Amino acid sequence: MRHVIIVITVAMVTMVVYAVPLWGFTVFNSPDENANAVFSMYVAEHGSLHIPAMYTGEGAEFFTPRSVQYRDGYYVPGSFIGLPLIYGVLGKLVPWMPFFTPLFALLGILAFWGILRPIFSHQIATISAFLLLIHPAWWYYSSRGMFPNVLFVSLVLLGLYFLLKHKSVVHSENFLSK
Repeated sequence: MRHVIIVITVAMVTMVVYAVPLWGFTVFNSPDENANAVFSMYVAEHGSLHIPAMYTGEGAEFFTPRSVQYRDGYYVPGSFIGLPLIYGVLGKLVPWMPFFTPLFALLGILAFWGILRPIFSHQIATISAFLLLIHPAWWYYSSRGMFPNVLFVSLVLLGLYFLLKHKSVVHSENFLSK
């Protein structure tokens, strides 16, 4: 029980630290972040992933911002489509979209620990998860609220964790023997 309390405390402190750069800011410095934010908010408000284009005349496909594509009179995302969909659906419930990335970063770290725990010792799994927690790239992309990098890796780690936990896919007695 003591280990669970320590893990939860470290996770909560880390999420707050990851999210510090996001407090009070609604301006995104990157066109990719801005496009993801616009599409996420549009999904949350309208339930649609395509936004009507302002200009639909000749050459309209040449007047799109980065990470946005023009298709038949609509703007659609040009990057990882999962972020606007997931954050838009979650944004209908909780309006703090930029804070979803630090949350998914922590879930990814916990899934990483859960993947390593059956393979290695408790100590090695914990040290590995801690090293991921403080890795500069993980730290940077976790603090950039609308970049898809951490979300994508966290979803892969969560998917792998749940795949390994599924009884019909991996049996605990023959997991390490293969």
